[in-house]
Amino acid sequence: MEKENGNQDDGENKQHEQSEDASKTDETGPDDETEDEDGADNEASEIEDDNLPDEMKVGVQQSHENGTVVTVDSISFDEEYVIVHITAINGKDSYIKLTYNIWDGAKLVDDTGFEYHYLAPEDNRDLRIESGERLTGSLVFIGRLQDEAKSLNLTFNPGNPQDNSKHDYDPKLIFKDIEIKR
Repeated sequence: MEKENGNQDDGENKQHEQSEDASKTDETGPDDETEDEDGADNEASEIEDDNLPDEMKVGVQQSHENGTVVTVDSISFDEEYVIVHITAINGKDSYIKLTYNIWDGAKLVDDTGFEYHYLAPEDNRDLRIESGERLTGSLVFIGRLQDEAKSLNLTFNPGNPQDNSKHDYDPKLIFKDIEIKR
């Protein structure tokens, strides 16, 4: 995670960054080709990502009465993860936690009902942001995007009642019907 001034944060506000390349596993074979009985080369079968969309620019923003503003900048997809790239600014007069309960702190569900489980970062598990600070990072959700999915719903702190109090330190923010562009 980076602070607004571009310097690396001291670890308090870091978010797990994971590139598409880093989240893919290495192939186990020495090469990607096999030979049949006639000596002809055939490509080894592997899961195709033809049906996965390219990285999508989203640019959708939500705000909370406590002064928190979160923007979903983009979403990327690979064979094992859905990765949501965000920017969050804490305008509250004290810290906030974007994912207060790490087991249910962020929820990503597609329109088929499939839920992608949130993988909390080790160095800032509840996405704590100090007053006036900015957090940029990538939220990793486990699971390959379903082929039939047409939209996604992202919720921060889904277990928190949505009373939108300016005193909330664990704001509930909901991004509904983010269209998947294939």
